[in-house]
Amino acid sequence: MVAAVKKSVGLAQLLLFYSATATLDADFAAFEARHGRRYASAAEREFRRAAFAENAAFVAAHNSVSSAPYTLALNHWADRTAAELGLRPRPEPGAPASLLQAAEGAALPERLRNRKRRGRRRKRVRITPGANRDFRERSRADAEPEVPPLRFVLPPHASAPAAVDWRDKGMVSGPRNQGECGACYAIVTAGAVEAAAAIGSGAALVPLSPQSIVDCSGNASVGASARDAGNHGCVGGGIVRGFNYALRNGGVATEEAYPDRLEENAPGNCSYARADVAGRISGYVNVSANATLLRYAVAQNPVATAVDAHHRSFLFYESGVYRSAECTQEVTHGVLVVGYGTDDDGTPYFVLKNSWSEFWGDDGYMRIAATPEGMCGLGSEAYFPVL
Repeated sequence: MVAAVKKSVGLAQLLLFYSATATLDADFAAFEARHGRRYASAAEREFRRAAFAENAAFVAAHNSVSSAPYTLALNHWADRTAAELGLRPRPEPGAPASLLQAAEGAALPERLRNRKRRGRRRKRVRITPGANRDFRERSRADAEPEVPPLRFVLPPHASAPAAVDWRDKGMVSGPRNQGECGACYAIVTAGAVEAAAAIGSGAALVPLSPQSIVDCSGNASVGASARDAGNHGCVGGGIVRGFNYALRNGGVATEEAYPDRLEENAPGNCSYARADVAGRISGYVNVSANATLLRYAVAQNPVATAVDAHHRSFLFYESGVYRSAECTQEVTHGVLVVGYGTDDDGTPYFVLKNSWSEFWGDDGYMRIAATPEGMCGLGSEAYFPVL
């Protein structure tokens, strides 16, 4: 079995070992059944099997280290290549797109090569959980929002609970799946606004629609009260622009009135009744890049922020407190901080709600180490709305 391989074995060696074992076919067949995979040809299936073998070898190698503070597990991204997953570091020009191509000699199926050529002149969303290619503001107009944020200031003698988890209070809606749509900005905006509305009113949480933010926050036709907020549908957007949309629109459409189609990667026409809008906010607050301030902010409301998520260990996280020396401060993916606490070994952490479905992480959530610099850039761009 793979787990029995010595820890000193390199990833390339482990990949070749795993590819030669009888367990690979059984594991891949189980993956196909669980996630409903149906490949168009035998060649594509073999290509995906090779990608699966690479990811499975990486997971096994990590989990074989008993001192690792977190565990990994294969999820619905397990048949994607390193290039498709947008992993860091980026391959050098002319280098193999992933280890599987070097070790297995796998070639991209002709059908997929043709699709790539046909799509060169169109904007395309990569097949990656970090499909939001443009999280940061991309122009001066976007970087200077119509309504700027307030600054979070810690009052004198402030105190916060030792641990907070807004899930326990019913203030966090269930995990979502952005699929191949770059909609993390919309999901965290909706999550922060719906939580603020419920916490402020004391009423039950009313889930809001990320799909409406995708469809409407870059669309000036939604009305004079909701000027073009500058987002770009499934191609990407920003949290600040999401909050500006909610401000100008008087809230966000409810999920019941405006159901999600994010997994279809199909933005639609912005259309809903004004009576279907909830979660009116008066502004939003910027939390400085500081773990202590972020902790106090999360004690008040779930906080919309971002992380550097383009690492294989992040993509296949399962449980434990995540920390990685590979992470940078260049944030690429929006998440919602819904709590914090301290692990049994004394490690402080934040609880993140992701948008990669319940198949990812701990039923869609992650515990990430609370470090002064912000693990993986956590907190470098952090905001929460106010009523």
